[in-house]
Amino acid sequence: MTATHQGTAITLDLDAIELEMRPRAKSIVDGESFKYLGRDYSLSIARVGGHNVFLSHGKLIVGTGVCERTGHEIKAWYMRNCRRWLDRHAGSWAETLGISPPVIEVRSLDTKLTCLGENGKVACNWAAVQLDPQTLSYVVARQLARLQMDERDPAFARVLQEMFPAGELRIVDTELWTGDIV
Repeated sequence: MTATHQGTAITLDLDAIELEMRPRAKSIVDGESFKYLGRDYSLSIARVGGHNVFLSHGKLIVGTGVCERTGHEIKAWYMRNCRRWLDRHAGSWAETLGISPPVIEVRSLDTKLTCLGENGKVACNWAAVQLDPQTLSYVVARQLARLQMDERDPAFARVLQEMFPAGELRIVDTELWTGDIV
């Protein structure tokens, strides 16, 4: 797929994005940066009890009650929010593609953002929810398109170009947190 960036044509190749996705370890300290839907949020460990992980005023807040398992709790928060985001958007992608609303599994996929799993189901890496919404939409919609047509079919590229016009996608940083804590 081709997008325009400052007058230059750029080909977005999902396979290249997948291969370049590099795991990044995080420290669980106040101020550590965590991405969610393309925006950076500063980690803040609340000085009150509680087992919650949530966003508030540009911060990713974790209660002191989750400190022993903070990495796991934050990953679980990402997985829940990835599931919610996909549930809100998958229906419109399916409608555009002319397919039944899909069940998208959210799980760890090593360095891949998405894949076609067994029985024709799409799996999405929970870490993909760190991408900006437009890029995440493209990555998942591309896998959904593969459910009904071959990537080598010219209609495949045409459908994606209709869904994501040139200029709307941007080059992304593919260094994503995949749950490793240092």
